[in-house]
Amino acid sequence: MGEGAHLVGHSYGGLGVLYAAARRPEATLSLTVLEPGAFMMGQDDPAARKLVTDIRLVWDQDLPDEDWCVRFLTAVGSDPDTLGPELLAAAVPLVPVLRRGRPPFDGELPLAELASAAFPKLVVSGGHSAGWEAICDDVAKQIGASRMVVEGAGHEVQFAGRPLNDALLALWRAAPARMG
Repeated sequence: MGEGAHLVGHSYGGLGVLYAAARRPEATLSLTVLEPGAFMMGQDDPAARKLVTDIRLVWDQDLPDEDWCVRFLTAVGSDPDTLGPELLAAAVPLVPVLRRGRPPFDGELPLAELASAAFPKLVVSGGHSAGWEAICDDVAKQIGASRMVVEGAGHEVQFAGRPLNDALLALWRAAPARMG
């Protein structure tokens, strides 16, 4: 993060930037999470509980990596056919790494640290799943973030293009500059 960075993370990567921002708030210029894999959040909502249950069922299956990848992507709201063969081919070798890492259902998010941090925060969902909406709503509420829905790309909110890019630029421009 050096002297300062705008952090953006999607899905499991959203967890990484949440922890990074909490650990280094003085170096965080802004924080944006796109459908973060914060599966411990929103669990008062039945749709969020079902989403997490469906993802857990896939997570625990002993399948060949490609089959597991396709089922996992489908469970989180991605369309493997739309993603294309190149992206799927790049994702399959990462399956063992993901599955050996900390499951996104475990752990405790640094919510208090994030809520008390002064940098601007944004939580974005894709408008494709009531479960993701509930999780994103809860994350935003708990950390004091703005909330946005960018439709058209499912779970891969980052592929929505201009609407997300415009929101990021606006957030970055509004963030206070850090003096080095």
